[in-house]
Amino acid sequence: MLTDLTIRNLAVVEQAEIAFESGLTTLTGETGAGKSIIIQALLLVLGERASSETVRNGEKRGDVAAIFDLRDSPEALAWLQEQELDDELECQLRRTITADGRSKSYINGQPSPAGRVRELGRLLMDIHGQHEYQQLLKGDAQRALLDSFGGLNASAGKLADCYQAWRELDQRYTELSNDQQDQSDLVELLNFQCQELQTLALEPGEWSDLQQQHQRARNGSRLLENCQQLTRLFDDDDTSIQSLMAAARQLIDPLREIDPECATIAQMIEEADIQITEASRSLRHYADRLEIDPQQLAWLEERISAANALARKHQCEPAQLPEQQQKLTERLEAIEQSDDRLAALQQEIETVRQTYDQLAAELSSQRQQAADELSTQVTATLRQLGMNEATLVIQLEPRPNDAPHPQGMEKISYLFSANPGMQPGQLGRIASGGELSRISLALQVCAQGQSSVPTLVFDEVDVGVGGAVAEIVGQLLNQLGQQRQVFCITHLPQVAAQGHQQSRISKSVNNHQTATQVEALSGEERVTEIARMLAGIELTDESLAHARQMLAHHL
Repeated sequence: MLTDLTIRNLAVVEQAEIAFESGLTTLTGETGAGKSIIIQALLLVLGERASSETVRNGEKRGDVAAIFDLRDSPEALAWLQEQELDDELECQLRRTITADGRSKSYINGQPSPAGRVRELGRLLMDIHGQHEYQQLLKGDAQRALLDSFGGLNASAGKLADCYQAWRELDQRYTELSNDQQDQSDLVELLNFQCQELQTLALEPGEWSDLQQQHQRARNGSRLLENCQQLTRLFDDDDTSIQSLMAAARQLIDPLREIDPECATIAQMIEEADIQITEASRSLRHYADRLEIDPQQLAWLEERISAANALARKHQCEPAQLPEQQQKLTERLEAIEQSDDRLAALQQEIETVRQTYDQLAAELSSQRQQAADELSTQVTATLRQLGMNEATLVIQLEPRPNDAPHPQGMEKISYLFSANPGMQPGQLGRIASGGELSRISLALQVCAQGQSSVPTLVFDEVDVGVGGAVAEIVGQLLNQLGQQRQVFCITHLPQVAAQGHQQSRISKSVNNHQTATQVEALSGEERVTEIARMLAGIELTDESLAHARQMLAHHL
């Protein structure tokens, strides 16, 4: 849930730091006080589009930061862990906007693209307000809500997995079938390529040996000459290394009889003499094996050149040629056995398709049952909300072809009719902004406990209602608040009084600058605000008493 929201230099807000609690929080204030700034700030921090007009006049940059407690958001926590952006059980989102319209988004301090922030934001908060922000208008959201209401997420996931298995098999079948259609030319090409590689017959690990052998053969004369010079240094005359070591032993032997400390030095000289004798022996053996063979050098250079040429042709490293030969051989064998493989793949596809059709049919039946039930419940709730003639119809329409689809064999549409005799139409075309807010509220109430989004925001869901209907709106919001964290911007005291807590948004003018403040209300402050909503600017004893009565009734 949202625990803290910090706003700096955003529109008319210079600075606001707001702490939130669970349950229903109602946000109130006079018309024009800037209540919409809270919604705007939340949308910005959740990754929605920003503009230079967002920044407070005269400031270089605006900043919004939100902190979420993830203990009630397992899906968001899992998403953060998958993206390696998790920070225990807390998440901080931050958005900065400069006066020239540029913006940056951060998740737990890490710069993140706005698209990634929006993906996370959909797991943290659902905002119901104006048309362009209504998740309810999106087909995926409509389907997800229906599946959630009907407890069909597991079935839908199983169907999606089955579709993926079918799709992979179908793609493999198509590729193999295409190969078979071009079999004549392809087999000829593969045979030629395999023959070239078989002629070279480069063994695994041979390329490294070839390079070493070529290096040795190309420098044979220099190796032999240096070996001869080293041999002379070791033991050719009286000034050889071995002669000098013999003289050193003769000189050190008497010294260790005089001073025991020289014994260690004498031991090191003996060990060095042994090492030099062994090095001399190894050098002679190495020199005896050296051969200067122009034919061997020519053969090595020809083989290396052939390997490089084939590697360029196959667009790989020379050392990878044995692996490339194996792949081409396997592909050639697969094509030659393609008839059998195609038949086996076709059988697999048919088996998986049968499973898919069965799962899809079961899911369609379950969705239709859930759609009927949800439509009935929402329509009844809309009547409670003062939309006496409104009807919501959830329509399942078969897809245009019978090819498998990851989301099932039907498209789901939410249709709405506001008046009798009116043909139900798409929500986005028929419903007004106020109607959409109340439809959203009705849907959320009917599906409460099913959605995984922990925080709901309703922007003036009570537009156009009053009296008993307003009381019912407040009751429904309060009911939602017992399940999840809910925010509601409202002008109605009947709704505001039913919040578990209330914040007031107000504005002031100082030095020709307008500023908006947000403050949590308690005790008499809340009584005064409810009374203002009841009576206007002039507070009376009656309005204050009525406000206390309303709060006492709901708290």
